[in-house]
Amino acid sequence: MTTPPRPKAASFNAFLESRLRQTRSAALVSNPFALLRILNGQTRGMKIQALIDASQFSFSDFADVLKNLKDAGLVEVTGEPGAELVSLTDSGIAVLGIIG
Repeated sequence: MTTPPRPKAASFNAFLESRLRQTRSAALVSNPFALLRILNGQTRGMKIQALIDASQFSFSDFADVLKNLKDAGLVEVTGEPGAELVSLTDSGIAVLGIIG
C-alpha cells in the first residue's frame, strides 16, 4: 500500500488563503442584515452609491440583497434615478431591534 503524496506547505497556504477569501465573500453575501446595520441611524436615508461602498458587496450581490430587503418591506428606495436614497422602514427598524 502506497501513501499518497503530502501537499507542500506553500500550496496548502495558498489553498487556505483562497478558502478564507471565499468564506469572507460568502459571509457578506449571506448577511443581508449588514445593509440594515449600515442604514441604522441614517435618519434621512443613504445614497445608493454610498451604501454600495459601505457594504463592500459586489454590485450584483448588492442589487440582489437590496431587492430582497425591499420586497420584505424592510427598506424603501426613494428619489430620482441617479439620486436614489435608501432608508429603513418601520419594519426594518423593528428587525434591527431584534437582531441587534
